[in-house]
Formats: sequence, C-alpha cells, structure tokens
Amino acid sequence: MFDLEAKIQSWKRYLYENGSYDVIALDALEEKLRSDLSVLEQTGLDGEEAFIISTRRISAAEQRFVIPPVETVWPRLQTADVGYRKREMIFVVGLALLGGLLGKFPALFGYGDIDTYGLIYMKNAALFALFPIAIYYIWKRSLPIPRSLVYLAAFPIAALFVNLYPSYEPHHTSLLMVLHLPISLLYIMMYFYGGPNKKYNRDQSITTSSIGWTEPETRLNYIRCVGETFIHTILIVLGAMVLIGLTVGTFDLIKIDISGFLTTWILPFGLFGIAMIAVYLVEQKKALHEGIAPILAKIFIPLFLIVIVSLIVAFLITPNAAIEQRTLLLWFDIIIAFVLALNLYAMSAKDQAYPDKSKFWDILTFAMVIAAIIADLIALSGILIRLSSYGISANKLAVLGENVIMLVNLVLLAIHYGRYMAKKDKYKNVVVMQMKFLDAYAIWATFVVIAFGPLFGFR
Repeated sequence: MFDLEAKIQSWKRYLYENGSYDVIALDALEEKLRSDLSVLEQTGLDGEEAFIISTRRISAAEQRFVIPPVETVWPRLQTADVGYRKREMIFVVGLALLGGLLGKFPALFGYGDIDTYGLIYMKNAALFALFPIAIYYIWKRSLPIPRSLVYLAAFPIAALFVNLYPSYEPHHTSLLMVLHLPISLLYIMMYFYGGPNKKYNRDQSITTSSIGWTEPETRLNYIRCVGETFIHTILIVLGAMVLIGLTVGTFDLIKIDISGFLTTWILPFGLFGIAMIAVYLVEQKKALHEGIAPILAKIFIPLFLIVIVSLIVAFLITPNAAIEQRTLLLWFDIIIAFVLALNLYAMSAKDQAYPDKSKFWDILTFAMVIAAIIADLIALSGILIRLSSYGISANKLAVLGENVIMLVNLVLLAIHYGRYMAKKDKYKNVVVMQMKFLDAYAIWATFVVIAFGPLFGFR
C-alpha cells in the first residue's frame, strides 16, 4: 500500500540530507508539492500517480532532482554544479588532513610515540576522527551556527574528561572510556547529520515534525550511514595496507628504511582521516543508488541466528563450564551487541512505504531477537554469579549495565515485533521504539565515561 505522507517526508528528508536545500526552501517546495497533489487528485489520479507527476514537475522547474520510475522509492539527485563538487572535494580533503593534524596534537605535549603512548591515542581517537565529520555536516547541511556550536562543544568537553582524568594500573576505567566515548559522540553526531528539528503546520489543527535529528526516520538513515561508513572505512584500510606494503617493500629493495616516517606521519593521518573520506563516499553514493544495506541485512540475519543458537546449545551442554569461562560470557555479549546492531541495520534497509508481502525475513529477525533474549539471560546470570563470587569491579559493572540495557531493548523489540507479526501494530511503531531507545545507550555510555574513573579510583 502506497503511503503518501511517508513518501513526502522521505522526499523532503532526502533533499535535506543531501545538502541541496535549506529548511525554508524545503518548506516552499513542500507547499508547492501539496498544492499540485491536491489538483491532480481532484482529476481522479491516485496518491502514487499524483506524487510521481508532482515531483517530476518540481524537478523540471528546479533542475535539481529527478524522481525515478514507479518501481523505485528514492529521488535521485542530479547534480550539474561541477564547481560545487570540486569545492566539496577540496573541503573534504582539508578536513581529512585536519583529522591527521589532530592526531599529531599529543606530540606537542611529548606523547609523539604511538607505540609507547598508545592509550592516549586510543582515548582521543573518536574525537580526532569525528570532529572533522561534524564540521563537514555543518557545512553541507547549512546548519545554524549558534546551535551547532553548542553541540560541537561536546568535543572539547569530552577531550577535557579523557585527558585530565589520570589512569593507573590496570587501566580498566581508561579502556572502558575508550570503548564508550565513541557511542556518546556518535549520538551527538546525529544532530550534525539530521539537523535541528523543524516543525511545520499543514492545517490549523496539526503540527508535525518533518525533519530533524530526533525524528525516527532521520535516525534510521543515520544508522544506515554509520554502517556503510564503517564498511567503506574497512575497504579503504585494506587498500591502504596493500599500498603501504608495496611501498615498504620497494624502499627495502633500495635499502631505505621508511618505517619511522610511516609511524610518525602516515599512521596518524591515515587513522584519523580515513573516516572523513568514507563519510564523503557514502554521501556521494547515496545520491546514486540505495546502497548495500538490504543485501547485507539478508546475508547476516540468518548467519547470526545460527551463531547465537549454537552458543545457546553450547551452554545447555556444559552450563557450569560456560558460566565459569569469562571469555565465553564476553562472546555472548559481543554477539548480542552485533544482533542489536544488525537489527538496526535491517530496519534501515526495510522500505516502510512499500512493505514486503513475504514475512520470511521478518520471521527470521523475530527469531533472532528471541534467541538473543535467551543468550542475554544466560550472560546476565553468569555475570551475577561472578559478581557474587569475585566482587564488583569497573569491568563487571559496565558489562552488567550493558546487559540490562540490551535485555530491556530486546524484550521491547520482541513485544513490538510480536504485535507487528500478529498484525496488531504497524512496523513504523517498532522503528519508533527502537530509535527512541538509542537514548538509553547514549546515557549509559556517557555515565561510564564521566563517572567510572572517579568511582573506581581511575584504575
């Protein structure tokens, strides 16, 4: 069934996220679109036909975007401004270099050796990599500067926490900070990706938020962007490793040692600049095709279901041995986290305007969630047993908190999925619940970053 309102919001959101229009221009375009839709529907056309014709008319008038044939969903941006493309590429390269320069910042304080002071670089890695991306989105989305500066302040504030907190052996709280700071910053990055919330009135009685970083659809698109950025980053890293290997081999043949140069300059610029390049590639690819989210989701959902069922079977065979092995419990947590991440990615790949008539993948996803709940309960019982036996520690408390949050998330997912499968609820409500629950992860991650150091003596 064609959902006209969902299509209008997707169309608007897509134009906004590609940096083509500001909020005022989008409101004007939407007003014209709705006017055209009303006229066309009065001639007897259905909503889908009227939508396609109306968007094509706007396309012809604006020469900015093109709506594809009926069988596709997203409009395709047709960019004729070559000068803008060049400026954007130069800006992106500059921001990637900025990430590398930020990676050299610890050297100004005598921490230039990455091997010796690796913990310092790990604690700051997310700051170095994500700050240039935030600047990029401010420019590309034409975000309001005063409000953007408020959110951008999260980076220097986080830098103060991670660098002013001391770290003593065995450095557990610092390592927890390394793991949780990226989660907090990725949450903040949603603002730069989606922009401020914008409310508009369609009539005298209805006020609807159409775009903005708290909107479920915007968060869903952001999750897809993060996933595809991660994939692009891995591909770039693999290519860079091959190139570096060939370069080192070539210089070895002529008896020149460049390892110092690679460690001092290439490594920081590569580590902290690659994410910016990957984001740029994702943004460009987004204007051409749908991406690989649907394919990856359908590949990994059955695979993860098999893996998590295998872990449950292994526990049932040797329950006592499994609980006593901290490594196995850790594997449970990692798999559960991946299941939740995969569920988010699957949501971003699902077309809500054109739902799939087959419920096969929904059934697999629901089964994966149920299996993850069982695995989480097993892991949680193991953690509680270890807490009673060995006492509390920073690592145990962090894992306990994450397990509880993931369990609540999985139970809510199972309830909403169950209602959806029973045709008692819309899939949209499953998405809304999950997108709102992202706040819980951000709050816990921020608490770990700020509070765990003082609570556990910075050890």
